[in-house]
Amino acid sequence: MIQRLSAGVLVLLLLASCGGGGEDKAVRETREQVEASQRRAEGVIRGLDQKLEDLRARAESSAANAKSDVRQTMEALEEKKTSVQLKLEEVKTSSSKAARDAAKGLENAVDDLERSFKEASSRFK
Repeated sequence: MIQRLSAGVLVLLLLASCGGGGEDKAVRETREQVEASQRRAEGVIRGLDQKLEDLRARAESSAANAKSDVRQTMEALEEKKTSVQLKLEEVKTSSSKAARDAAKGLENAVDDLERSFKEASSRFK
């Protein structure tokens, strides 16, 4: 029994040393990239919720015409936030190859959401 186990371990070591683990490394790297995209998106969404509340509070103290502009901007930001959330769910439920492609779309959506929020925030200071 121990000899068969030792022979099995030896075969695994030989396979690993022959470069058989290359695909595993690529899969692991893809999974790590996808997980990093997910963590970033989740963090942005969590942080944005409070920032949107702050922006709403500023809008309440604005003049009537500014309130309308803020309301429209808030609606656009909420739509982009929803888009990021949908893309995040897509990444979470995709196969590894599809998840990599979906993660790229998620990264783009997060970048767009952050950029839009910065623009909105600077307009309503």
